[in-house]
Amino acid sequence: MPACCSASPWGWLPSRAQLHTLLHLCAWCQLGVLARIQLDALFGGACATGASDYGWAPCVTSSVGTLLTDLPPNAIGCYIMGLLASSDVLAKHLGHAFGSGAPIAAISRRSALQTHTAFQVGLRTGFCGSLTTFSSWMLQVTVMVVGAAPLTNTKWVEGLSAVFLNYTVCMSFLVMGQHTCLLLYAWMNPGQVTPRGRWVDTAPPEPALNGADGGGGASGGGANENLVLVVDDRRPSSLLRRSPAAAAARATATANALARASAGASPRGAVVARGAAGDAAAAAAAADAAGPRSEPSALGIARTSSIQSALQPALSGVPTTITEVVVLEEDDFGYPLSWGLVDAFALTSLVTLTSVAIWWRVTRDPAHATPFAKSSHAVAVLLGPPGCLLRFYLSRFNGSLKGRCSWFPMGTFTANMFACTTNYVVRAVIDTAAPPFSNDKLAYLLGITTGFSGSLSTVSTWVVELQNLLLGFPVETRGYGYLIFSVAVALLLGMAILGTATWA
Repeated sequence: MPACCSASPWGWLPSRAQLHTLLHLCAWCQLGVLARIQLDALFGGACATGASDYGWAPCVTSSVGTLLTDLPPNAIGCYIMGLLASSDVLAKHLGHAFGSGAPIAAISRRSALQTHTAFQVGLRTGFCGSLTTFSSWMLQVTVMVVGAAPLTNTKWVEGLSAVFLNYTVCMSFLVMGQHTCLLLYAWMNPGQVTPRGRWVDTAPPEPALNGADGGGGASGGGANENLVLVVDDRRPSSLLRRSPAAAAARATATANALARASAGASPRGAVVARGAAGDAAAAAAAADAAGPRSEPSALGIARTSSIQSALQPALSGVPTTITEVVVLEEDDFGYPLSWGLVDAFALTSLVTLTSVAIWWRVTRDPAHATPFAKSSHAVAVLLGPPGCLLRFYLSRFNGSLKGRCSWFPMGTFTANMFACTTNYVVRAVIDTAAPPFSNDKLAYLLGITTGFSGSLSTVSTWVVELQNLLLGFPVETRGYGYLIFSVAVALLLGMAILGTATWA
């Protein structure tokens, strides 16, 4: 549960933050599934039905060629994932220095959407994760490797080439998205980006935000001493209540440090706090989790000035840097208009797409279909959110392994492999059915592979994880190990399930 909201007073009910997140995950997931379906049809529909039916549509991709059907949505999803990068991600991967942080660097830092956590999760996990699909991609590769229907012989060279092409294209599009994000950030924040390798004059380093203790925390005078001023701590009360004794002890220590500073002692390392803000280390951690430090507010400036004036006799002749740290939480922003707009859009989209999908499935004949509109597409839109929510739940197991494997993204790997297994089983059942399934039953089975498995698996998150792991190359080879292991396990599962059904 996000730190911004406390738990529901009824333990079995989800909190407001959880409901917010569920809304955006489901709504953006359905939009991602729908976008993937339409992109598949746009780039490959003419190849499947003939140019005479869709002469205006390009014939680029194929389910049995190196340019797989899911390559365009995977690439576009990875590009959008890069476009939604935070300033911290850009700094880590591109090496530039940023004067101010932003959870979504491509939009204005002053936008209230920078603090709308549910919206950000919906875009990254819901939309990008469902627009891209690992399971459908690996199903097409496995079909070529084992020579399943409609093929009569193996095309393993094309299949392995498709693996290499999909990875390189998606990684390239992720980096291009990050570069676009960097360009937008630099355009909206002139002078806030220092290119990699450029020397700049920097202020003295800020001291660690650790609470002053009662014994010698403020000791020794000298020049270039910094006073870190925590003017507000807006963590939820549930977090502050976890350690009341520790908070009281730190508050007492803070008062002692302030008294010593007022008496003429050097303020080196002192932390001046308000109320429960004595736990400055936790405040800094909460600030990092919440996103960028806000611009000093009028209230914060007033508090800074008043405390600085009180300390001025002690600070005379001592060069001091005062840093204002304001820990912001979602509850403090009320309900901005932009939040209301995106929430209304998500709710309207969820209700509309769900209603239209149910109506389409009930009223339309599955035999009359086009690449852009099939009954299986309606089922896919309905089954997308369960797959997305399961993937979101499994993500908590990333890094859950102990010891030398603690780096392994177990949650993403499990989601991708489970989705691949589901697709292999469904495809094997369809290929071996005698007599063949009716169009009505096929709509449900194909809806499972396109909707549930397509949303349960993801390429955008997988590529982001690979990019993070490759930062340690060549000292560490975890990135390429994770890449090869994921593809190899998926192929082995496919040959064991679909290959057995094909070769039997």
